Amino acid sequence: MMILFVKVVGVLFNETAKARISAPYNKLEEIQILELMDSVCKDDEKPGEWLRRIDIAEKREKDSRYLSLVYPGGLSKCEAECATLSASCSKLLEDEIDRDELSGALWKGSLKLADAQVDDKLTDINC
Repeated sequence: MMILFVKVVGVLFNETAKARISAPYNKLEEIQILELMDSVCKDDEKPGEWLRRIDIAEKREKDSRYLSLVYPGGLSKCEAECATLSASCSKLLEDEIDRDELSGALWKGSLKLADAQVDDKLTDINC
């Protein structure tokens, strides 16, 4: 879930930076940021296109197996893996991330808050 968290936040910051360039006075309205946050987990919308670029692969090391996200290149049709990532992304934004804090950081264009949330997630995972 941590890798997905970092990916989603990264995509959101990139998308808001792109939107900010074309916005009047380089300022985004809150509704624009919320719309980006709502569309980042939807594969059929531009901000969610990243979902169709990722595959889920099983990795094996000695006696353990785990899943990894890999980037084979190009866009694919959204099938089971993409749908799984999309559902996980939506769950992450609904249940795991403080949307108000994240939208505020996106509005400010500040990674500091996102870095703090990443640190909190790492602490939670490592405990």
